[in-house]
Amino acid sequence: MLSKLLGLFKSNKVKPSLGELATSMGLERRRHYRALYPSCHSPYILPQICFEDFSVKAKDISEGGFCITSNSLTEKLQVGVSYEFELQWSDEKENEVVQATLIGVSFERIHFQFNKIDDSATQRLSEDISVASRGMKMTPSFLTLNSGIETDCKELWANRLGDKLLFKKDRNLWVEGSWCNSEFQLASDENGVIFPDSWSRPDRSKFAVFLTNIPAPSADLKLLIAALMQTEQRRESA
Repeated sequence: MLSKLLGLFKSNKVKPSLGELATSMGLERRRHYRALYPSCHSPYILPQICFEDFSVKAKDISEGGFCITSNSLTEKLQVGVSYEFELQWSDEKENEVVQATLIGVSFERIHFQFNKIDDSATQRLSEDISVASRGMKMTPSFLTLNSGIETDCKELWANRLGDKLLFKKDRNLWVEGSWCNSEFQLASDENGVIFPDSWSRPDRSKFAVFLTNIPAPSADLKLLIAALMQTEQRRESA
């Protein structure tokens, strides 16, 4: 790797770009945060992506593009060709029509890059992804590993923005913490997660996006995400 870096500097009078350096070092070159979609078919804060009036299963989205998973479209679409999509948010605002170029296919994942998108859509995506980026900044501390310290807590996830998830040993009071400058408590029962009474549906949706974007989730965090999804699916079907 060092020889490749030295080659870049020696062979060019012009200094290599950050993208070239990243490529030579095997680093990711993305310019935008990618927000992961919750593993649930219900619409959340992130937009549904529609192609030819059909909703496709989205894997992630950013201000620069998106990734979908589809068996049927992998043979129908071609790399390098631009296609028209519609971004549909769950509120009553107008949907956004965008154009995106297929830039690569890996297994069932199809990657697109926006080449025509209105400022209004970019602004909405920026607001959505800001919620996801808070989750991406979370780091864990596993309290039960500290021998000799008696506590009713199992693990703590926190970031420098003040967001915090404190997992309790008692599932009746499962998680407490703070999120987006607001303190909260989450309990659980046979029907799933019990949310604070003050949380609206958009609040729960944003919290789902926040959780699903936390990197390398623990077993307890995965259980919380699954319980949250089941709770929301019951709400949708009720």
